[in-house]
Amino acid sequence: MSRVNTLTLFVPSGVPKCEELAIILTEELGLSLSEIDCVQYEHRSKYVHVKLHDDEKLDDILREPTRWIGDADNEFAVVCLLNGAKVTNIKIQHLPVEVEEDELCEALSEYGCMVGLDFEHYEDGPFKGLKTGARLGMMSICKPIPNFVQICGFEVFLTYPGQPKTCKICGGTTHLRAQCSERRSKLVVSDAHPEPCPASGDPPPLLPPADDAKPPAAQAADADATQQPRASTGDVTLPAADEPPKQQPVGEQKTEGGGGNSEEHQNAGKWQNFEEVLARRRKLSDSRKRQASGSPEMAVRRTSTRSKKEKNPAKKK
Repeated sequence: MSRVNTLTLFVPSGVPKCEELAIILTEELGLSLSEIDCVQYEHRSKYVHVKLHDDEKLDDILREPTRWIGDADNEFAVVCLLNGAKVTNIKIQHLPVEVEEDELCEALSEYGCMVGLDFEHYEDGPFKGLKTGARLGMMSICKPIPNFVQICGFEVFLTYPGQPKTCKICGGTTHLRAQCSERRSKLVVSDAHPEPCPASGDPPPLLPPADDAKPPAAQAADADATQQPRASTGDVTLPAADEPPKQQPVGEQKTEGGGGNSEEHQNAGKWQNFEEVLARRRKLSDSRKRQASGSPEMAVRRTSTRSKKEKNPAKKK
């Protein structure tokens, strides 16, 4: 059972006393005591339920849900709700600051009534006092709001206490994105058909043309190339008449007058190259020895060795 013909007042700063509440109802909301049936305070909360005899003035009052009462020094907000509705604090992230408050409230109107909205600010640090980009609001929610909502073409992340976790892909509340069956089906389809989604705007992959897609002239040229015979004698493959002769590497070429086979000539070329490398290494080591013999360190070592031999002639004999 729900409340009927009830004006619920929410006061964030605290429920006013009876005298202040009577002034709010009569002067600010335009109600008379004869139109009120019951005034019920909700203990340990900031709500007051005002039961009316009929709903004639409820629509006029709810057109302006948030009202500011009092003077500039002692001003507080009063939120007017219908039939015992509750106010929930919400946080909206990833929405550009250029989006107007009216556009945001209209986009969320299907989930409830927005009764207060403001930007979040840094409380400390080098950006103290600046906007964080997130928005903090108070909303009377009549329908669960998913975590991800499209507002003015932007995907917004919205949270509030008691919010059911929703899947980002299908919007379901029984699982998250990692366990979504639609995500798995999309992955299977993408693996089977690597073509990108048309909505992504990516060009299709370049695949090699099939044989049937080639023109008849190209197919005939390929057939002639595959059927062209090649003459062979032993282990040596001779090129066809229309192909230029292949040149052998320098180490593998046969010398004039050589009667050995190709393998012997290859081995001879390898040994010749190896001997050249050894000769270069010997020259390099000899030059290093000559340079070291002219250094002062080597001269000191030679003199010390000669002095030792002169001191011990017996060892020399």
